[in-house]
Amino acid sequence: MASTFDVAASRTARSRWLLAGLWAATIAIALAATCVFNRGSIVRPLFNLSDLAGPTTESLLDGHGLMVCTEAMGTPGNPICFHAAHMPMTALVLALGIKLLGNRYLAVAYFKALLLLIPIEFAVYLAWLRMPADRMRRIAMVLLLLAPFTMTAFLASVINLAVEEGYSYAFLALAVAILFLAKELNTPLTILFALALDCLYLSKSSMAPAAMVLLFGFLMMQRRSRLRIIAVVLALAAPAGWAVYQHRASGRYAFGTSLDGINFHKGNNADFLDRYPPQDGGTLDKFDPDLNYGLSFKDEWSFNDYHFRAGIDYVLHHPEETMLGDLRKLDVLLVSVRKVGSTRLSGMRLLWETATLALFRLILWAAIASAIFTMFTPLGEYDPAWRPIAGTFLALVVACVLPYVLGFAFTRHASVLIFPASLFCCRMLAVAPK
Repeated sequence: MASTFDVAASRTARSRWLLAGLWAATIAIALAATCVFNRGSIVRPLFNLSDLAGPTTESLLDGHGLMVCTEAMGTPGNPICFHAAHMPMTALVLALGIKLLGNRYLAVAYFKALLLLIPIEFAVYLAWLRMPADRMRRIAMVLLLLAPFTMTAFLASVINLAVEEGYSYAFLALAVAILFLAKELNTPLTILFALALDCLYLSKSSMAPAAMVLLFGFLMMQRRSRLRIIAVVLALAAPAGWAVYQHRASGRYAFGTSLDGINFHKGNNADFLDRYPPQDGGTLDKFDPDLNYGLSFKDEWSFNDYHFRAGIDYVLHHPEETMLGDLRKLDVLLVSVRKVGSTRLSGMRLLWETATLALFRLILWAAIASAIFTMFTPLGEYDPAWRPIAGTFLALVVACVLPYVLGFAFTRHASVLIFPASLFCCRMLAVAPK
């Protein structure tokens, strides 16, 4: 009897060491990547960060909310004051880092990386709780949890201070882990799940469809009315709060941003096929003045509305060109192993980037294929929750991809799916029959 207890205790200790090892490895890799990729930015002023992240943070710290008056959206000679240029998560995290550590680029970069790793580490913990007894499956799950940290497309989000994917990835992973891997969706996990959806929405407006899909997935899998009400009320608090804030700040109840219009127009105009995909390291921002040529806007919402109308007009009158553009966007998002929309590496680093992008595509498509197989195959001895989880995952992929097919797509826009795909595969390894 004693030997049986000794064996069980030994297994428990080894399991805890496995969790500690996973946490240590992911944190070490993230911090190393932050140092390596930000070496040239140590003296760079944080308030000069691109994508209006720096000026918005400065405005927030100065007590002016999220207001930024700028010509940077391709409107030279016609500065526009934006209150809703971006969702607030980026500025909030950066402002907190500056308040705690001062206006020091590398210190704030470490702070941001560690703060956003907290949701990731909780996701790893939930996967660890699902570790099966089968040794090969355990090894496969460990490799799946570590795989994103080998991918430069994922690490770029971990270390990036300016782009919104550098914030949304962690909250998406946390929400997916709770929904797919939690053994019981109790009250604390329900509250945490809803807060993760709030933070996901507040990090990037294009994540709103993904948050909605995950909320509906929760409602499908959770039958207790009290927990359903908690999840819905908390999840709707963020969009309601953002809409009220925008009405007060900019005069319009808005659930998105005032740059959604130009982002839509960038991906739907007469010159798009000649400009997309952009050259290595290039973006579409330099063409913003062409979209605004000869125009003047009184405020951010007239700017936003004009570009929405112009993009819709192009789609309605050029369906064939629009379809061709959409196919190119899908290739960038789901197939291509060439990084589009940000600085491309060279030499051995380019080979590593290409190989890990191929690995990401392999994991993503394996997860998609498994989910489709599950949806159209008799369950047999499968977990009863497996089919709703598979359906939610497929809907989540569509929700994450669709906004960029409607607008324009870069590789980083799909990188947020790296961890959800790995976590879905972990769930499959943990509970699916052999």
